[in-house]
Amino acid sequence: MEIAAKHETVFREIFLKEGIPLPTTWDSTISKSSDAAFSDKLMMFQVTSLTAMNIAAYGASMSASLRRDLGGHYTRLMAEIFDYATDGIKLMINNMWMEQPPQNTDREALRKGQPNNKLGLLSKKIQLFYLLDFLNQHWYQKCSYQSIS
Repeated sequence: MEIAAKHETVFREIFLKEGIPLPTTWDSTISKSSDAAFSDKLMMFQVTSLTAMNIAAYGASMSASLRRDLGGHYTRLMAEIFDYATDGIKLMINNMWMEQPPQNTDREALRKGQPNNKLGLLSKKIQLFYLLDFLNQHWYQKCSYQSIS
């Protein structure tokens, strides 16, 4: 919530300064229900997907913007989102919600008659890379499909 509020404040100030109408806030349709409508795993997947899309959107915005002052904001805010995404990946790993991507067989161990030890957990940074890459590819495929339809 703190990250979203900070990002909203940064862009709200720019919009007000430039005389651009402000969009509606994200919390305008929140209900008073305290029952969880969806599982934690599904919500974590959604948050991680939206985080990856947000990083991609800031990158696209930075590349398309002709204003140099906005590029600095986008870069700084993207770094904050990466930190947030890393925390989400750690949470998914700790809850065993993240699957390990396919890996090569350890041929040296097989030749020696040992079990395949290379199929252990990947480092957390590599897992984050694979997840963000997968989510970006999924998002781009979805956007491409929608533009064809």
